Amino acid sequence: VKTNSAVGAIELMGTYRLTENGALQNLGSIHIGSQPEEFTLNQNAPNPFNPTTTISYALPYAGHVRLSIWTATGQLVREIMNAELGAGRHTTTWDGMDTAGRSAASGVYLYRLDWTPASATQDADRAVIRTTVRRMQLIR
Repeated sequence: VKTNSAVGAIELMGTYRLTENGALQNLGSIHIGSQPEEFTLNQNAPNPFNPTTTISYALPYAGHVRLSIWTATGQLVREIMNAELGAGRHTTTWDGMDTAGRSAASGVYLYRLDWTPASATQDADRAVIRTTVRRMQLIR
């Protein structure tokens, strides 16, 4: 067991199960205190922004992530992430460009995060795609 008092985290080298008598039984690998408990999409920063902004999000389990930028009228501007990611906290930067590499105009944009958990054993319904949307403003 390693402890990091600076962040208050405990890292167990291996996967453990707490038995009925309170003992830890070694089963493999897990990190306690470092994995988020909820699927979360945070407000971008800075907001408003020019020329770039950072979008952060948290995944309680590994899975497929799609992060896309949309106009307020529902037109896709750019898909900035489409990949399998591990559990944890992640950040992605948008440079204010559209799919063709052109600068997006000043205005209000939506960013949408879609997440599909990787394993039915980790999430009750694998077929469910979790989606959340937030607003941001680009000022040129």
